[in-house]
Amino acid sequence: MSCEFRVGERVQITLPVIGTVRYIGKTEFGSDDWVGVELDDPMGKHDGSVRNNRYFTCPPCHGLFVRPKSVITLQKRDS
Repeated sequence: MSCEFRVGERVQITLPVIGTVRYIGKTEFGSDDWVGVELDDPMGKHDGSVRNNRYFTCPPCHGLFVRPKSVITLQKRDS
């Protein structure tokens, strides 16, 4: 998967909420690629685990999976 962001990068989700990318890739719950984001505020749906599969770790209600097109990078990274 080719993305404009990386795991660990600060991003905005188009909801709009702010968080940090914690996972990029395939999941057991959906087709295609997903981005797992640890949100700054407890506005998420989980703690990085979905249907007994752990994709990343974060506090309860801080985890959210979105499609890559819903992610906007907040900071520029060095090439």
